[in-house]
Amino acid sequence: DLGARGARVPHMIEFTSDHRYAFVANPATGNVAVIRAADREVVAVIPTGPRTHHAAVSPDDRTVLVSVIGAPDVPWDGKLVELRVDAAAEQFTVGRELVLAEDPLFAQHRDQFRETGGAVCLAFTADGRHGYVTLGPGLDEGGVVVLDMETFRLVRVHPPGVVNANCGTLLAPDGEQMYLVGGDSD
Repeated sequence: DLGARGARVPHMIEFTSDHRYAFVANPATGNVAVIRAADREVVAVIPTGPRTHHAAVSPDDRTVLVSVIGAPDVPWDGKLVELRVDAAAEQFTVGRELVLAEDPLFAQHRDQFRETGGAVCLAFTADGRHGYVTLGPGLDEGGVVVLDMETFRLVRVHPPGVVNANCGTLLAPDGEQMYLVGGDSD
């Protein structure tokens, strides 16, 4: 019962490569629950921000990148939050954070985006160097940004109309392409 642990509306789940830990994003409570898979024990609930939507595990299992859409009544307060993973010590801590609107590259393209939006879904490149992040939640609030994990800064910004994506991300099995989902009620 994640609700008893302060995590409501569990939305997406991702596992470490050894399936030892699961990370569950909880939009209603703005946090990520960490579950030890062997006994299904919740070992941590980490606050990350309003409408936390997705927590993606890096290929080396040492980092989880969390997409936070942000508060619905605050323009572009969505962000990316790094969680550091120390599986040996079973410790999960907040690392770096990046509010998308505060990134210099995003700021250069800000006029190409609607007044609202935030980080929705993401996936790592095969080497873990970059995270591809869809924006939204609506398709008209969409687009894609690419985060450099070393610098924790954006290296690419694709506004809606250039890349019409606002949801799921999936690295192709060969690691050469990133698939992005775009859709709305229409």
